[in-house]
Amino acid sequence: MSISYLLLRTRLYAILLSDVGLKPYTNTAYHNEEMKSLTRYRFDKVKERAKLKSSIARLVCILFPELEKLVPSLHIASVYTLLEEFPGAKQIAAAHLTRLKALSTPKNKKPKTPDEK
Repeated sequence: MSISYLLLRTRLYAILLSDVGLKPYTNTAYHNEEMKSLTRYRFDKVKERAKLKSSIARLVCILFPELEKLVPSLHIASVYTLLEEFPGAKQIAAAHLTRLKALSTPKNKKPKTPDEK
């Protein structure tokens, strides 16, 4: 290697290592990077949730093919509660009707008595 090549290489490293001409990392740039990172994270979580929901729907269709026809959506709280409490078709068949009705009622609402209807 020639001396001029080594000098040129040394000068190039010095320029690269110096902060001359570099803009400071501002708060705005930092916040933009954070927002990009959070957006990517949210997008990944939404994609993961979609995969899990389709997995649940597929399994429910295998285990309870008639359930899909009885409810407006498989991804509502009452269906998740039903599947959590009664994991099999036999358990659902053996459950009392009032218990099943109570699962379909939102927790913040009380079921209506026959007098209130």
